[in-house]
Amino acid sequence: MVIDTPASTAITEIKDGLSAVLEGGSPTQEEWLIVLLLNSLSDGDYNWLRKDLLGFMMNSKVQITSDDIVERIETEHRETTRTKGGDSAMSAKTKS
Repeated sequence: MVIDTPASTAITEIKDGLSAVLEGGSPTQEEWLIVLLLNSLSDGDYNWLRKDLLGFMMNSKVQITSDDIVERIETEHRETTRTKGGDSAMSAKTKS
């Protein structure tokens, strides 16, 4: 595995993300779930979504929930799957 992000940048992003989620005090089960969901997005095709959600959380007064994150992941997955399915169908039609 090759890491493109320097450790100091990753650590800063983690600290900023935790600060945005936790806002002081002991983390609740919901807050830990949010951290884990965001962390699960960091490796692979949805890293951009993690950054988007973290940016929203740090720059908005709106509280985001784990259900919001799961819904966004599912929506993006459906869109990606639909787009890839459409691309495959177009390729098949073109080759015919």
